[in-house]
Amino acid sequence: MTDYEIYSLQSYTEGIEEDLRPVKRVGFGDLNQDKIQQYLEKIKDKKPNFSKFSDEKN
Repeated sequence: MTDYEIYSLQSYTEGIEEDLRPVKRVGFGDLNQDKIQQYLEKIKDKKPNFSKFSDEKN
């Protein structure tokens, strides 16, 4: 096995996730607004207290 294959296997078996740094040049408008809305609706269904918060930006 090559070094890369060994590293890949170890990463997979140990659950290592790499490069999880935030991208600073991305804005909120770059995100899929439909997916965000779907996510918020799911959260509000599961956690009724969360629905007390407004969706409007301050």
